[in-house]
Amino acid sequence: MKRILVVDDDEDLLTAMKLFFRKNGYDVAVASSGDQATSSLDTFKPDLIFMDIYLGAEDGGQMCRTIKAQAEYKDIPVVMISGNHNTLKLYEDYGADSSLKKPFHLSMLLHVVDAHLKPFSTGK
Repeated sequence: MKRILVVDDDEDLLTAMKLFFRKNGYDVAVASSGDQATSSLDTFKPDLIFMDIYLGAEDGGQMCRTIKAQAEYKDIPVVMISGNHNTLKLYEDYGADSSLKKPFHLSMLLHVVDAHLKPFSTGK
């Protein structure tokens, strides 16, 4: 089963994404801070990460750069999510693999997951 880590400071969004991904056959972990996300990288070992650019006082973009700079995590696709569409255009500057504008329909998530995980496996 493929594993997805969702990092966002919006608890309602974390809950919705967690339920949606589980319903669609994915193992999911959520984190509302950089510390929680960093811990999850080691223990959960995600295949894909959705990360908000703004994590309260933390910078999700910088956190993405840090993840991508580490050899053991550099190949994990990161999808930056944000309601700030101008900032989201800079996702490549953070080292992210793609971006998704908030608000989004949950059904759009499967398209994004498929785009990042299907080339590497034949199933979930």
